[in-house]
Amino acid sequence: MDPVNGVEAPISRPGPRPSSHLEPQGGLLRRINSLPLASISRTASASLFTRTETWGDAGPSLNHSYGPAKGLLVFVPIGIAAGVCGLPDVATLILNFLALASLAPFITFTVLGLSNGVGVSSGLLRAIFGNAIELIISITAMCYGQFQLPQGTMIGSTILYSLFVLGGSFLCASYGKDHQMFSKTRTGAMSALVMVVSICLTIPTIMSISNKESVPQEGRQRNMLILSHGTSVVLFFLSISYLAFPFQTHHELFNSDHGPTRSLTVLLMQPEHVTTSPLILASGFLGAMVCAGICTNYVIRNIDLTVKMLHLTKSFTGLVLLPLAGNLAKSFNIIRNARQEGNIAPKTANKLDCVIRLIMTNILDTLLFIMPLLVLLGWAIDKPMTMQFGLFETVVFLQSIVIMTYLVQHGKTTYFEGFMLIGTP
Repeated sequence: MDPVNGVEAPISRPGPRPSSHLEPQGGLLRRINSLPLASISRTASASLFTRTETWGDAGPSLNHSYGPAKGLLVFVPIGIAAGVCGLPDVATLILNFLALASLAPFITFTVLGLSNGVGVSSGLLRAIFGNAIELIISITAMCYGQFQLPQGTMIGSTILYSLFVLGGSFLCASYGKDHQMFSKTRTGAMSALVMVVSICLTIPTIMSISNKESVPQEGRQRNMLILSHGTSVVLFFLSISYLAFPFQTHHELFNSDHGPTRSLTVLLMQPEHVTTSPLILASGFLGAMVCAGICTNYVIRNIDLTVKMLHLTKSFTGLVLLPLAGNLAKSFNIIRNARQEGNIAPKTANKLDCVIRLIMTNILDTLLFIMPLLVLLGWAIDKPMTMQFGLFETVVFLQSIVIMTYLVQHGKTTYFEGFMLIGTP
């Protein structure tokens, strides 16, 4: 009883214990396991979650991120054996295709471990070898003289991420909610760069169509090679600026807290500082690359007869099937980690921020690194690899980029936009 006012004083109850800055190891590991998405991100703020000493310790992390694809590793020896034993072309191609789909996340896992913490060089390593399956498929097809396949693979990978993966992420993140917010600042610069690079890549095709009647075939092909080589050199220097932007000159744009509350990305990307054995990762990477090269050789060598027997087209194979081999496991991993449960501070990065940035990073890796690299490599080995795409591929490619760029400018999304992106093609 209050002696002055004569009213009963409220009973004092112990409040919640103040949170400590040092969280117990078990709690931090549980939070890390709840968000494995950033283990495949290549931005400056992304540290590798799976930092372990042995493959026995790394196994659970790999299984958590790519568990279903891990079971397909059994097709690697089966596919190679099918090619050596001379099984029918269709069976050999399907078995080796499944082998490539299982090797892609394994290679990504090892590349992230080897490139973690080396600054700008890590961005270059992850851009090239993080898309190792696409790169191996494209180089092998180029050596066989099938230039339509690498071109279609690059376009198909871009369409896969900009429409299906982004749409699935929007749907997963905002289903059951009025809308889902994300940062316009973090996505604005990257979406603008995606648009600029996409326009640069379509200029050779537009010039080829416009000069189709006025220039002879031989001169048109020579001009196309010159223009493609020049465009590749320009994109190469642009890629250097792109690497320097998040890693050196504007790293605060990707790492800063943007508010009083630490961003979710920064908070969850600081596990214990345990280093992965480089020897184990390097041996796993080299072994997976060798197996991927063998499987890719059987896929490309048998693709012509398989396409005829299954009544498919080269365009469908390059745009749809081959991109799935290198990106299927990663795409599902991105989508399933897009949803943010609960509320966080308005200016704090959420899971969808990480997802959108990761999607654009993969698109830029393909357009800004892999495609120019293939053209320059073809120039070096005297293979006429150009940036002249088909009219249909060019229209669908630009359409997907324009739609993606428009939707990420608003800073919020709904599940209907996810359905719209998935159904756009």
